[in-house]
Amino acid sequence: MAAALGAAGAHVEVGGRFTKRRWGGPVGPSDVRISTAKLNRVLEYVPRDLTISVEAGMPYAELTALLASNNQMIPLDPPYAAMATVGGVLAANQSGPRRRLF
Repeated sequence: MAAALGAAGAHVEVGGRFTKRRWGGPVGPSDVRISTAKLNRVLEYVPRDLTISVEAGMPYAELTALLASNNQMIPLDPPYAAMATVGGVLAANQSGPRRRLF
């Protein structure tokens, strides 16, 4: 959908909670805003296998709390983790310094 709108000349903005909206510099006005914020479910979680699949809009804090309840974690410490979504952490490559330990 975003590609079709863009091809039609519309300015499309895609994001989750848009907390990192200005990290790449000034952003002009958009005609359409597409949000992944409501894509916030756990699709599959098998703690014994250390595997989890989540949607991009899942709050990062919720993901870390879920994993902690099974004595698991993701070796990332992104800034503004309380407001971030999983998709935003990945899109902005916010790994943080802890990543180097693992």
